[in-house]
Amino acid sequence: MKKNIRATMVLLLSLISTVGYSQDIHWAHIHASPTYLNPAMNGVFNDGIIRFIGNTRSQWNTLTNGYKTAMISTDMKIIENSHSFVGGGLELLADKAGDLGFNTTKVGLSGAVSKAINYRSTSFISVGFQGAFQSNGFDPSKMVGFDDEPLIQAGIPNKVRYMDLNIGAAWYYSWKNWNSIHLGASLFHVNKADVSFISRLENQPLEYDLVIRELHRKWVFSGGANLRLNNYITMLPSALYMDQGPHKEMMLGTFFKVMKDRSFTESEYAIYLGGWLRWYSDTDIKVAGTDAVIASIRADYKRTSITFSYDINTSTLTRASGGAGGPELSIIQILDNPRIRSKRTKIQCPKL
Repeated sequence: MKKNIRATMVLLLSLISTVGYSQDIHWAHIHASPTYLNPAMNGVFNDGIIRFIGNTRSQWNTLTNGYKTAMISTDMKIIENSHSFVGGGLELLADKAGDLGFNTTKVGLSGAVSKAINYRSTSFISVGFQGAFQSNGFDPSKMVGFDDEPLIQAGIPNKVRYMDLNIGAAWYYSWKNWNSIHLGASLFHVNKADVSFISRLENQPLEYDLVIRELHRKWVFSGGANLRLNNYITMLPSALYMDQGPHKEMMLGTFFKVMKDRSFTESEYAIYLGGWLRWYSDTDIKVAGTDAVIASIRADYKRTSITFSYDINTSTLTRASGGAGGPELSIIQILDNPRIRSKRTKIQCPKL
């Protein structure tokens, strides 16, 4: 009996640890989470001195206690001249999911350097890094299955803390009439932190060593463009590919932006309609397919952007979810200072 309980403990602890090294949190709004996808994008924005971004998302609430995620970030150009700038940023993230209330919190500080690679300062290379403090936790009082609560008796902690290091690089190019293109690559969890709850136990049994402890490194490749089709309509295609351990995900889609202005300038307000497809694969369990269709609407007014989208689930989970994925809301606010606007060098960054 004791041996069976121990084996079950290992199984349950393995499931808990699996959350730690599974796929990271993802956002449908890849245009509204640029610094989360690549630290090299800190400071890469137009028409202001500081940018604030807020994102919130819920998912799989029709199945169980689904994911509830919120993130706020801010970034700015710290030093700037006609051919380069230094950017910096702060990121705060909180996520909670499941019957055990498994939660993730993150506080990250980022830095980036962008430098022109042509004499007209229209083509830039940017490199960035992020150092983050993260924690994972759960509520052991919500465990059901044993009268004597062996997990608690074993002394398992309900929270683990670790440092995380992320790096990235990006290239972007702008040309007349506010057209632009950008490409990026980033690597997350460079230090492969130990995220296992089991490794925190004293005198842990030998079989606990079978549990995976390290956080898988994650590669992210992203790209997009801002293409003026005529005086009124702009196309903003974007793509994302993520590879983390056995998990792979790809998104592809576009916004169509409609403006009132009759000239090739940036309008004070605009409406966007768009859609994306998301694919996935998992080499461990050998599944792959289309995960979701994402429908989005966005409104810009001066330096404020608000986006709402909804995931329509198309994977095999539709049998349980009824196609319901998750709503997501994003707000971007760029602030400017008129007193220093005339002194600020005009570097045209890509429109996200």
